[in-house]
Amino acid sequence: MFANQLTLLLDTLEVSGSDLAGYAQMDRTAISRMKNGSRQPKHDGTSVKKLIHGIIGYCSENRKTDTLLELTGTEDPSEEELSQALLEWLYEDSSADDRNTASPAERVSTQSFGTHLNAVMNLAGISNIRLSQLVYADASLISRYRRSQRRPKSGSDMAMRICRVLWERIEKADRIQELCDLMMCNEADEQSFYAWLFESSPQAQTEDITAEKLISLMNTAVAVPQAVRQEMPALPESDIRDIYHGTAGLRSAVLRFLKDAVQQHVQQMFLYSDENMDWLSGDPAFFRVWAALMHACVVNHTEITIIHHVNRNMKELNDAVAGWLPLYLSGMISSYFCRRDERFQFTNTMFLIPGMACIRAFHVRGLESEGVYHYHTDRESLGQFEKEYRSLIRQASPLFAILPGMHLPEGSSQVIIRNTLPLGTMSEETVRSFGHDGLYRAWETIRYQLDDNSHGSIKEFIPVSQNCTEEQICTEPVPGFPQFVYIEEQYQQHISDIRNLAAEHNSYHPVFLKHQTFDNVQIFITDTKVSVIRMYPSLITFETSHPQMCRAFLDYADRLQQSSSAEETA
Repeated sequence: MFANQLTLLLDTLEVSGSDLAGYAQMDRTAISRMKNGSRQPKHDGTSVKKLIHGIIGYCSENRKTDTLLELTGTEDPSEEELSQALLEWLYEDSSADDRNTASPAERVSTQSFGTHLNAVMNLAGISNIRLSQLVYADASLISRYRRSQRRPKSGSDMAMRICRVLWERIEKADRIQELCDLMMCNEADEQSFYAWLFESSPQAQTEDITAEKLISLMNTAVAVPQAVRQEMPALPESDIRDIYHGTAGLRSAVLRFLKDAVQQHVQQMFLYSDENMDWLSGDPAFFRVWAALMHACVVNHTEITIIHHVNRNMKELNDAVAGWLPLYLSGMISSYFCRRDERFQFTNTMFLIPGMACIRAFHVRGLESEGVYHYHTDRESLGQFEKEYRSLIRQASPLFAILPGMHLPEGSSQVIIRNTLPLGTMSEETVRSFGHDGLYRAWETIRYQLDDNSHGSIKEFIPVSQNCTEEQICTEPVPGFPQFVYIEEQYQQHISDIRNLAAEHNSYHPVFLKHQTFDNVQIFITDTKVSVIRMYPSLITFETSHPQMCRAFLDYADRLQQSSSAEETA
């Protein structure tokens, strides 16, 4: 649609509607209405001509003409040709929006293809224009592919040409290993690359599943009891040596390491490994012993720092967080992820107790099960390893922050998944119908203040009860303020208030759900941060800025919207 294209254009050019209005000699509210879709200028009208003239003028003055050429898929920078290309680009999806007519499965497939194509083109260092020339297509079509607006049919000539051109370019640049890292596999050929690029992505679906599982864990998570020591399972005698071999050797070294940590009541423990997590999760009996020893460290008030690696896939991260979540809630765990997005052919492991012991290993990726793990106890080596670990922390970002109270992410655009109707969307009349000053004061603190002139928007997923009276639905909990049970008339009026708010503000987009997703959490998502607010037994915020997790939560929201039958039940 025109509004989507204009929004994408302004975001790409990094220009505000107000600034563009000055170049186009138009009122800023006219630009705002075009962006939010309430007004679409005629294809041959004066408004769109002024708009295009302003865009080209802005790009010329701010050295962004090349960006505009790339986006519209033209090579001719003359004003006449660029104006025509921009006009066609702005209106290219207005007649038929493939995304709205596609089935949910097709939309997921298209999004996966667009994500993969964009990543591979970046890896290959090829532009829209150059790829279009090599596959005999229009550059604007390549642009739509990258934005997940279109997708060539699997098995078509176009699909085969795109695959062949990209594969040959990556192979020629000797970047196959980097492609394998992107595909999350050890080896790749043209056939497996084609399947990954064009087939529906199991990884994308796995990310949705694991995001939902992670939310479920947070919904019910309880901290490990720090005052109560778990009954320790039977532990084998420590195998004392300097070198351990393979997965079994690593497990023996870790048991020795943790037993000593518990017995010595160590103050700190530093953990890092970018190996596959099978050594930990692949043996349930070992995992139970590991968990009991880690719990004992928490009871001893050992401060534990763990660094996860950014290149782990979502399932590995999910498994890691699932195992650590009760420990996170103890407040004794500081977790980070490594920001360095390097293409590793090697793996590193460093488990360190400062001044006491360190398990250290360096392997060719994939050969860890046959690898060598060194157990260091000499102080000179331990001092050096501590310097290395602290250097790694400086290059890392927090993976999960566990914060008391409610902490919301900042961002002009947000996706919110509620567990009840949001109090801030009530009209003043509906709030006053409850007849309580406490509820009114709570409403005043969180009432929605929407600004349609900003670049941001709110998409809010809201569960709607089919029988408010039977279910005893309460108003949204707000810390420090009372909750009240709706009567049917108040509940229906609140739903009407939400619809009215959406009708009045193009920046607000409620999505009504038939069922409550989770009963004890509310989720706030931006492109760069996720906050999961757990309401009971105590108000806690789980906060992460890990890029894969943010993407997984956004994908989960997309799946919620695709499965929603809101229009039918509203």
